Amino acid sequence: MSGNNSKHRIAIYLFYDKDGIVDRYVPYYLDGLRKVASDIVIVCNGNITPEGRAILTEKSDIFFCRDNIGFDVWAYKETIEKVITYKKLLNFDELIITNNTVFGPIFPFEDMFEYMEKSNADFWGAQKRYEDLNLKTYFGMPTKYGYMPEFVLSNFWVIRDNLLHSHDFKEYWESTPEIKSYFESSLYNEPTFAKTMVDKGYIMDSYQGDEQVDSCPSPTVTDAFYQISELKMPILRRRIFFNDFGEYMQVGYGEDADRTLNYIDKNTDYDVGLIWENIIRTVNQTDFHNRLHLNYIIDSQRSDYVGNKKIAVLAHIYYAELSEYCEKYIKNFSPDCDLYITTSHEENVKKIEEVFSHSNHKN
Repeated sequence: MSGNNSKHRIAIYLFYDKDGIVDRYVPYYLDGLRKVASDIVIVCNGNITPEGRAILTEKSDIFFCRDNIGFDVWAYKETIEKVITYKKLLNFDELIITNNTVFGPIFPFEDMFEYMEKSNADFWGAQKRYEDLNLKTYFGMPTKYGYMPEFVLSNFWVIRDNLLHSHDFKEYWESTPEIKSYFESSLYNEPTFAKTMVDKGYIMDSYQGDEQVDSCPSPTVTDAFYQISELKMPILRRRIFFNDFGEYMQVGYGEDADRTLNYIDKNTDYDVGLIWENIIRTVNQTDFHNRLHLNYIIDSQRSDYVGNKKIAVLAHIYYAELSEYCEKYIKNFSPDCDLYITTSHEENVKKIEEVFSHSNHKN
């Protein structure tokens, strides 16, 4: 392990992708994680491609797949109890728990760990959600305590030896019920772990701090720009590109994702192409279109914006009688563009084809 910190750490990295594809941001993240962890155990929920398996096997000390039962919570539980075991955890000073729901490291993990050495916490996280006494339900489900307690997010947990080697830590995982949805995981795992341990006298802390406590309760997806630009947060949640629309508009004017991505591109060494590669493949295009404000008004006098780019024009014509109206605008695109037209009813096709039969588009 590089750096001055000589602590012996083991990391659990949870991977899940509905198509089993390992995008390039994952091995990049694992390379950064290796600089603060001597051992990395990668657990895959569900299927994985042969190419993905080869990548994760190379980047891990232990790699195993399991059925996607219990979501992230039971993946951590099984890894702790059956793969690493509580006995072997006694050989480590700290346990890192993290997953592929975040991009990074935007900034070196070593910087965050060095900073957190000043904390006397028994467990800490990179990010946290602030206490919300008014939050009685979450996506239609009641909060466990009648409010949302403060908790650190399990996208990057660090459990130190005082808690890691305790009976309380073992008892928590042994008593953890099966989680059956993403929202149950968010509602009943992270808040429960945090409150349970704090009530038992353990100290919780976070790298994020309390700077945003008056701006929003969950700044990890609604004020990420501040975390990246001011706090030098090493991770960025994927969820910022497809979060609930209410959260998206909660702070500012919904510009957070766009500002954050631009800042990373212009002010860090992190390749934003790793982010684009993943979100284009996995995120609903309407979601990241809205979050990143991907609307552009092109000056009608400009003829240089196309250049050598290959462009596809997608047009949906619901009413056949509007074909001429639409054709008037579409003909302004370069003849080199590929033109795709969809419609809602089979009987519209003939009319649309007739209108566009004189189109100057080649394809």
